[in-house]
Amino acid sequence: MIPLNNMSIEERVAKLEVHSVQNTNMLKDIDEKLTALSDQFLKHKGFMGGVIFTVSSVWAVIVVGIDFLWRR
Repeated sequence: MIPLNNMSIEERVAKLEVHSVQNTNMLKDIDEKLTALSDQFLKHKGFMGGVIFTVSSVWAVIVVGIDFLWRR
């Protein structure tokens, strides 16, 4: 990092403006990526919920069925 003691006020302000623009652009990129990721999760949420419900239901039937057969 460049020491700020040797810089004039105009140079300091210009440097801060550049960093501000860079940070703003970086935050916009992060926001776009998070929005895209959120959209993907929401797109597949219903399908994944159905798969999880089906697997857990089949597993419950298997466990109860095995228990029933052992007691019989």
